[in-house]
Amino acid sequence: MFNFIFNPWVIALVSGASLVAWLIPQMQARQVGKPAPELETAQLKMFETLGFGGILFLAVVLCAPLPAVKGVPFDVGNIIFGITIATGAWWLLHLIWQKTLNDGAARWWGRGGMAGLPVAGGLLLFKWLLVDRLSHFDFGALLAGLLVVIIALMAIGKFLGDKIKGDYGHGVTTSDHPAVEFAKSLFSVVLIVLVLRQFIVEPFRIPSGSMMPTLLNGDFILVNKFAYGLRLPVTETKIIPVGKPKRGDVAVFRYPEAPETDFIKRIVGIPGDEIEYRNKQLFLNGEKVPTAFTGQYTGPQYRFENSQFAEQGIEQLPGKHHKLMKYPQARESLTRRSWTVPEGQYFVMGDNRDNSRDSRYWGFVPEKNLAGKAFFIWMNFDPEVGKPLTSRIFSKIQ
Repeated sequence: MFNFIFNPWVIALVSGASLVAWLIPQMQARQVGKPAPELETAQLKMFETLGFGGILFLAVVLCAPLPAVKGVPFDVGNIIFGITIATGAWWLLHLIWQKTLNDGAARWWGRGGMAGLPVAGGLLLFKWLLVDRLSHFDFGALLAGLLVVIIALMAIGKFLGDKIKGDYGHGVTTSDHPAVEFAKSLFSVVLIVLVLRQFIVEPFRIPSGSMMPTLLNGDFILVNKFAYGLRLPVTETKIIPVGKPKRGDVAVFRYPEAPETDFIKRIVGIPGDEIEYRNKQLFLNGEKVPTAFTGQYTGPQYRFENSQFAEQGIEQLPGKHHKLMKYPQARESLTRRSWTVPEGQYFVMGDNRDNSRDSRYWGFVPEKNLAGKAFFIWMNFDPEVGKPLTSRIFSKIQ
């Protein structure tokens, strides 16, 4: 029974018959120059509702078959697509209706089309920009999609306002729809946040100890988004090349094996470099990278992941020195010990050398995956002691 009711052909037949049954009396009334009283009866209202409601339901069923039709789960994205098509059809039919019959009165389905099309269209753009292009939630894409919806609402509001003034004279004053007013109030805020986050600085939280002792679990950091070039939101296409990654930079990037996950490591190899790692010692282009260990690690979170058994020291990369850790008793599990960094790729390692899954295990980081350079710790909350470590707040990342 349900399969018959939700069959698209049945819906189309009922909708078409209802629209014809409603439309013929309307056109007859216009031909005689006046609306007939019987045209306002509940019967014709019912045909109008069945007709245009059927258009909406037909578009949804065609774009996203209901479980009763094919036994498949609901597809929210395609349902939105169907609603967008239906509201667009309502609006177009309303324009044709007004022009053909010279009727300035707005029908409920015409108002529904004008109001629903920008909302459903905006949600559809958001789906295409965010859900279909990314495999994870991205706040920058969310802001970009929201900005598109706001601009669409503002443009439609201006178009309708100009149309009303053109129809009734420029002396007429019009007030924007509450949705348009709300969009206008949000525009500047969303634009500023999008520009700041996408092109200038973005906050991140450190969730692990792979970068100890430089970064601790619970550090809240800021990342310079223009250090490696300005990129468009969503597509991440570089539009302005500003700078290149350097050895020693602490970089945030999308993990190549799972781009929905953000990683943070130190860049130790740039394109063309020869990297070797043997006996827990880093070699760069055939030269041993100077390393000096100063003793047992006793800094913050020294009990985190048995860090009390680690040694701390200083490593001197070309033009950059930084802290690092190693576990003398830990065995190396590397299947490969030398690498040549290809063009457009980077070799990264964690400062916690025996407790970091990095390029030694999964390979290189493509330049397009780089999100920015970490440069500042603005807050900390140590999960080990349950409170902030004040010594780390407002500190520079080395």
